[in-house]
Amino acid sequence: MKRTGAVLLAVFAVLLPARGQDPRIDWNGYIQLRAQSNFEDYTAFSLRRLKLWVHSAPAFSEHWSFKVQTTFTGAAHEKFFLQDVKAGYKTGLVSFDLGQFVPAYSLERFQHDYLLPSIERAVVINKLIPNGTLGVRDVGVQANISNKNKTILSSLGIFNGYGILDYRFKNTGFMITHKTDLHIQLQRYSLQAGYSLQYRKAEDLKIPFVL
Repeated sequence: MKRTGAVLLAVFAVLLPARGQDPRIDWNGYIQLRAQSNFEDYTAFSLRRLKLWVHSAPAFSEHWSFKVQTTFTGAAHEKFFLQDVKAGYKTGLVSFDLGQFVPAYSLERFQHDYLLPSIERAVVINKLIPNGTLGVRDVGVQANISNKNKTILSSLGIFNGYGILDYRFKNTGFMITHKTDLHIQLQRYSLQAGYSLQYRKAEDLKIPFVL
């Protein structure tokens, strides 16, 4: 019954924009199903990922924006999980993000889930991301700047450093992230390169994978 309700909610969210809703707000969602079989004595089906999100449209505000995103997956015991709660402010070529979201770090981390051919991200990406074992996302503020043609984008953020799976009222740590991307368009092809840096100070925090 719980799954049926989630699927119906996802379909409803996808159909909302087609029904003439408020042009200041957009609703989106998608579902990914997984099937496994050895073609002999094992067959399994699972709901790998159901995502729903609502965010501001261009008509919402000239400077302000927001995004709220939740996910539902069988891997998390069929529970809804609040992923993003983010407010944004933009003026000229500079923008700011505030709330709970994925820190700007690495390239593949920001590739949409539904575009991944194997459904799952590469293991090395999950290990290198600053909060890969702590929920990927973190709570903090991030500043972004780009040039006019968007060929260079640079971000600098400061976060609480403990991810979102373990909230601590007495937090004595922090995490600073920095990422710069270079985008070059070559007729039918495009080239993207960049680097990511991170500094973290933490106490009583177990990080099993560190490069």
